[in-house]
Amino acid sequence: MECSRQHISYASWRLRVFRRLFASTSTNSHTLSPSSRRNLPSSKCPLRENEDHDLDNDPSVRPSQLLPKSPLASISTEKKRKHRAPPEQFQELARNPWAMALASPLRMCTVTGTRVPKAFLGDWGMIRRSDAADSEKLWIMPVGLLKDELSRTLKGPLNFLKLRIVDRLPLLKQLTKPLSRSTGGKKSPLVKLIPQRWKHPFGPMTNQEDRLLVWRGDMPDFVFGRLRKDALKKLKRACSENGQERSAADRVWSVVGLDGDSGGALVEALKGIETVERMSSGAVLIMCQKSQTENQSEWFGESQKRVSNFPDYVTLPQVQSKVPVFDLSILLSESDMEALRAYDQRFQTTALFLRPDDTTAVDAVLALWKLKGFIRHDAQYTP
Repeated sequence: MECSRQHISYASWRLRVFRRLFASTSTNSHTLSPSSRRNLPSSKCPLRENEDHDLDNDPSVRPSQLLPKSPLASISTEKKRKHRAPPEQFQELARNPWAMALASPLRMCTVTGTRVPKAFLGDWGMIRRSDAADSEKLWIMPVGLLKDELSRTLKGPLNFLKLRIVDRLPLLKQLTKPLSRSTGGKKSPLVKLIPQRWKHPFGPMTNQEDRLLVWRGDMPDFVFGRLRKDALKKLKRACSENGQERSAADRVWSVVGLDGDSGGALVEALKGIETVERMSSGAVLIMCQKSQTENQSEWFGESQKRVSNFPDYVTLPQVQSKVPVFDLSILLSESDMEALRAYDQRFQTTALFLRPDDTTAVDAVLALWKLKGFIRHDAQYTP
């Protein structure tokens, strides 16, 4: 090992430093007496006279400064803080539904135990139904989809003990059969869903309320219907908020002249829409499939599942970015589609491209994304 400053070996440099530190300060020379020099270790590499002379004639260098320093002493003590993003970047993210969904805080599913962003979980709670035969029963319901009904029947804020469950139809079908059975005077099987911190004696629930828990026997159909209604309501709100476009750059709705029932026909139709900013955060809405419109009575009379002819995602020719495709003729019921067409003339076209530009449009896209994810992994469900 060599000293990079003096170009001498480390052993020679260390010996020279030690000699200067322990030499007598009474004399001008920094050499040691013969008796004291015997006690110091010798070096195989002799010092060069010119190097020792230059070091001794430098009065600004203190002997303590020549000692080797630990690497820990060179570490900066200042705390490095991340630079906060400018407000313009937050505004861009607020208009991107996919960024908003993925940036939501992680929460754990009560049933599966998986941790996913909160946007992919449904809020469930216990309510008392006044229209039921036994009004004392505690019904576990998706309170996140019943905010309008609960706000009209209850006074004050909606403070519920909330559970979070992944919005997936196969999961609800597995839960409904064992949880909807009556056990007589025994505890309800729904007690397994209740966290321990809610139960007696730690939480607000009592032992009597453990026997009053009820689960609907038609819960998959009930939740699916509520998700449809929520998506329909948010689509109407987004259409009314963006009824008149402010400029060409603020285009939220674009009509897609679709002529066909395949992914290739959809890509060709997307080439005709005008290029706007942030197209990669948009979505394609299929309003009608010709094959299903022509044979509408046959489709609704059969017991098989309706399948969309369009892919789940399509690449935009303008920006070469993938965007989701929502076939509303599959996701919504026929009555919902008729109400949507009667609400605005835009929904009377074959396809639309929605580019979110405000909170209402972002909520509409997220509602459709949740609705599609609810039935996506179920191969036997018939809407």
